[in-house]
Amino acid sequence: MMQLLAQTPADPSTSGTLTRVDLKEVQNHFNSSQMIPIEWILLAAGIVLVGISLLSLIRWWKTRHERSSPMLVFFQVALRMGLGVLDGWLLYRIARQQRLPTPLTLMLSPATLEHHADRFVARFSPGRAEMVRHRVRGIERRLFGATEGAV
Repeated sequence: MMQLLAQTPADPSTSGTLTRVDLKEVQNHFNSSQMIPIEWILLAAGIVLVGISLLSLIRWWKTRHERSSPMLVFFQVALRMGLGVLDGWLLYRIARQQRLPTPLTLMLSPATLEHHADRFVARFSPGRAEMVRHRVRGIERRLFGATEGAV
C-alpha cells in the first residue's frame, strides 16, 4: 500500500494531505499471487484452534477423577440418608451463609445443625423463620432420629 502511495504523483497543492487511493488497486494488490489468501490463513487458524481444543478435552478427560468434588459427595450422601433435593439445597444454603467448608459438616451432629440453622434463620422475618425451622426439624429427624432438642 505504501508503494501505491509512493507511485502516485505528488501534487504540490495537496502536500501534507493523504492522496486518494483507488480501492480496486488495493484489492488487486491483496489478491495477487504474492500473498497467502485469507481463506487459507483462517483455515489454518481454525485447525489450530480445533487441535488445541481437542488436546484440552483429552487432558480434562484423563484427569477428571483426580479432582475433589465435595458438593457431589454431599448430595450423594444426602440422597442416601433420605433427604430430598430441596432439603439438600437448604443445607447447602445454610452452610454457604455460615461459611462452612462443606454442608457435610451440618450432617455430623444435631447440635451443629441446630446452631447453624438458628444463626441462618435469624435474618428472616418471623413467619419465614418458623417455616425454615420446621424444615430443619424434619431434616434433623431424618438424619438423627427423634431428638429432644429442636431448632
